[in-house]
Amino acid sequence: MEKQKKNLGSVAFLPLIVFLVCYVGCGITFTLMGADDPFGKFPRHVALLAGCAVALLLNRSMDVKDKLNIMTTNMGNSGVMMIVLIYLMAGGFQGAAAAMGGKDSVVNLCLHVIPVTFLIPGVFLMCCFISTSVEITMGTN
Repeated sequence: MEKQKKNLGSVAFLPLIVFLVCYVGCGITFTLMGADDPFGKFPRHVALLAGCAVALLLNRSMDVKDKLNIMTTNMGNSGVMMIVLIYLMAGGFQGAAAAMGGKDSVVNLCLHVIPVTFLIPGVFLMCCFISTSVEITMGTN
């Protein structure tokens, strides 16, 4: 079977443009609003994931699995890069959960559910749950 090479032309720059519009556009918007640390308000990894998502949607003739395999192989070691993408998605989830007040809700829930007699193991389990949720792998050390 002969491989077809698709020439996308200037459309190939669309993932880069999406990343720049998301990150720089939000940074400029927050600068004009007078926010402190305007480029820190919108996480870079979320803009990077948006660009990667657009890159995966460009060629509709291939499966997403094949496109993801090609992308991670060309980024470096495929297994390691897949883990990096998973951590990027977890970071985006953590930012959304923190913005919604998820950490405070979990702490309040655990404080109401855990009995006083199991305080130390309960706090340990609560820390394990929260550290897993917010992508801190060493949160309970």
